[in-house]
Amino acid sequence: MANPIDNLHAVFAMCGITDKATRMNIINREGFTQLEDLGVLETDTDVSEMAKRMATRTQAEGRVLLGTVVIKRLQTLVWWVRDQQKRGLTLDAADFDAAAMNQASEMKTLRREHQERDNTRKPLFLII
Repeated sequence: MANPIDNLHAVFAMCGITDKATRMNIINREGFTQLEDLGVLETDTDVSEMAKRMATRTQAEGRVLLGTVVIKRLQTLVWWVRDQQKRGLTLDAADFDAAAMNQASEMKTLRREHQERDNTRKPLFLII
């Protein structure tokens, strides 16, 4: 069983955060201790807010600037973690590779589009 912090480093590196000190800063400042912690971020907005919070810190407070692609990948990572948890699957950093990230991104987009379609459908008739 891999160290939980090593698992976080692995998935953050897969998202494009290549600098180990930056990954450690995010892990420590945001309070992550294991992959499961990413599941508390529920939406893309939660990830965007985290990125904004990290960017507004001073250098001494551990400022981290994340690019758009990295933020999108982190949003996909959070979706993947939450999907794995919903389906009762084990969270293993080794399972979040480039192929899994691409598949998760596609599934995330398809589910969002499906939900948007369902929300805009009007009932054909009304039962009283």
